[in-house]
Amino acid sequence: MTGYPLRLLRAQIPVTPYQQVFAPQRAPRVAMRIATSANSGLLFACALQLGACSDAKTGPTIGSSGSATTDTGNDSAGGDGGAVGGGQGAAAGGPGYSPLDPAVKGNWMQPTLGNCVNVEEWLVLAPPETLVRTVIDRNACQPSTLAKIAGTMKILPNQLLELEFQDKVAYRNWRRTAAVLDSIVGVPEPQLADTSYKKGKRGLTLLAFVRATPGGPFVRSDILQDVTEKPKAKTVKTTNVQIQIAPSPDTATAGAACTMSATISAQYEPGGTEPTSNGSEKLELPCHFATDPGTGWLRILADGHETSLAWDKYFEDKGLWKKYSKQVAQLLYDSFRPNLLQPAAQRGVLVSLAPHGWYYEFINEPPTSIK
Repeated sequence: MTGYPLRLLRAQIPVTPYQQVFAPQRAPRVAMRIATSANSGLLFACALQLGACSDAKTGPTIGSSGSATTDTGNDSAGGDGGAVGGGQGAAAGGPGYSPLDPAVKGNWMQPTLGNCVNVEEWLVLAPPETLVRTVIDRNACQPSTLAKIAGTMKILPNQLLELEFQDKVAYRNWRRTAAVLDSIVGVPEPQLADTSYKKGKRGLTLLAFVRATPGGPFVRSDILQDVTEKPKAKTVKTTNVQIQIAPSPDTATAGAACTMSATISAQYEPGGTEPTSNGSEKLELPCHFATDPGTGWLRILADGHETSLAWDKYFEDKGLWKKYSKQVAQLLYDSFRPNLLQPAAQRGVLVSLAPHGWYYEFINEPPTSIK
């Protein structure tokens, strides 16, 4: 459930305006709605595995009612002029971000609430190797469950966080570009099922884009490998994104114009005798800088992409669903949204406020039983 698995869960859950950000499914052909216990059982199965239940015909998740929804806050405050994001610059050093070791150490949790859906995914991370993953389902439509699994973690170059574990469904190895932000003031608060939880100040995002040097491109990589015994299969999904913003966002002025150049590529390896498929697209999008009213961070927004349906229209107009295999087209669709923020204290990072990419820090340990 580190990110992608919750995209279907959010299809019909307008929990907060914050959750109308990064619709990582195609619009608006919603095949699944959270209404019955049978559906919720399938949805929870999706929640247990990253990238599962992704179908190019499934319709959008966040804001999937078929009407356009604002993509993560508006940029109405973005025309005020002046430098954006304070003056902290590359406070974390040359690359402008905090290294995952030791920053990633802690108790992190991602909650999801909705109709028959009340799921928590906890990641207890302790570099260099320790991972404990706990998934709690307080499903109102079915008996509640708690699954605690010990695994391993690694921190790889370029801010890649590797999580490896075996659950009831499959052996899993996930590598995703990650970043830890010391303060997420202004990021909308998560809704919690248990009010006794003690939330910290930090946030862990698995939808990060990082750069190696000031002025260089921002990159993100996802490599998701699942191995199942019944049926016996090994599936590998790989996504890479490279983004260049001109002029540099480091010295941006709110309201100023920019150009967002992005290369997105994806590969799907189904294993067995089925062939591997891949695809790549280069995008050149006019954009503008703004100040995000909630966080005060710099927003980099492609013109015309203020709503969640803009990316759907882009894919339709370019014919990308027909150009590539269903799996590759979905990976490309999920890989990127031209609506990003640059935290003032870590200019070497671009993030999305998409809720399915965020884990919140908690002072308390994960529960060992369900109340």
